[in-house]
Amino acid sequence: MTDIASQLMRHSVKLSTEDWKLLFMDALNQEMRLVPNINGNGFVNLGRSSSSLGKAEFSNVIDLVHEFGARRDVVFHDPESRS
Repeated sequence: MTDIASQLMRHSVKLSTEDWKLLFMDALNQEMRLVPNINGNGFVNLGRSSSSLGKAEFSNVIDLVHEFGARRDVVFHDPESRS
């Protein structure tokens, strides 16, 4: 997510790695469960955490991230090489 967040914008908005994670989870119908907030002027996401994904589900998220990034020329780096 770090590479995508640092290299791409979404509708002219710079998103955090957490924002991108939520977008990808939503793409797999895993994350978004919205309810109106207490003040009635917005929404709260009550979605599922990525930490609760099974091995196959997490693999699907990773595949989606790589496919999305490849179509947008994202250069992925080895997390071990980041200092």
